[in-house]
Amino acid sequence: MANKQKPLYFFLHIPKTGGTSIAKVLNRLYRSRYIPLENGTNEENRIAVINILKNEPNRYDVIGGHVGGFGIHEGSQRPVRYLTILRDPGARAISLYYMIMRVKTHRRHAQFQQYGSIEEGLTHIGSNLQTRVLAGIPKDTVVTAEHLELAKRNIEEWFDAVAILERFDESLILMRRALGWKTLVIAPPHENAGKNRPKALPESVIQLANDLNAYDTELYEFANALMDKRIRELGFTYRSDALQVWARRAFRTFKATVKKRLKRGTPPKAAKGA
Repeated sequence: MANKQKPLYFFLHIPKTGGTSIAKVLNRLYRSRYIPLENGTNEENRIAVINILKNEPNRYDVIGGHVGGFGIHEGSQRPVRYLTILRDPGARAISLYYMIMRVKTHRRHAQFQQYGSIEEGLTHIGSNLQTRVLAGIPKDTVVTAEHLELAKRNIEEWFDAVAILERFDESLILMRRALGWKTLVIAPPHENAGKNRPKALPESVIQLANDLNAYDTELYEFANALMDKRIRELGFTYRSDALQVWARRAFRTFKATVKKRLKRGTPPKAAKGA
């Protein structure tokens, strides 16, 4: 009987993947039926989710947060399905490094201040976090090829949507179709690049970040391939949504340009032939 219930969705938020943008979309669509658990430690958030599943299993449609890893469904009387977002692994690691260096209250800030270069910092930042989280293995466990395969199986069996930061519009279209949203959401990914980050990095730094996260890179490619497959399966339905997104973005850009020109006292250029 339990498996015929409407599923509860859990948004598994992996740090520095753009999850804040997805959380904003979920909050906009589900309002009081969505609860984010982001401010506690992974263990505190996990306990909070378990308490909700035990004591208020039907209060929410979506729960989200940092809980350290896959597996929150275990013991739930209500069926649970997962959502998440992935990011280019090298870019994620570099972004995390600069956040730690920028935020003085970060628990690892003092430690990273002692390293002489970003290369040294990247070697201490932790590798293959996205694989670790989706495989549901402890943080002190060394990630292996077996864990990568487990993460892939979990995606195929338990996740109704795996968004990709670098393909944000496509991700939202697929999430709409997977979760049955009536609204076609258009939302730019959250941008929080710190001022302490240079505009360009040496290729050697980017390569090091990628090399340290080889399993995450394979998982990321796997998720991209699944997205391509789903787009092909949706066919015209996907193309129709994508065209709407493009048209609405173009209109927003035009409005913003006109508004900027009027503010400067420069009238917008008339179309040719007018």
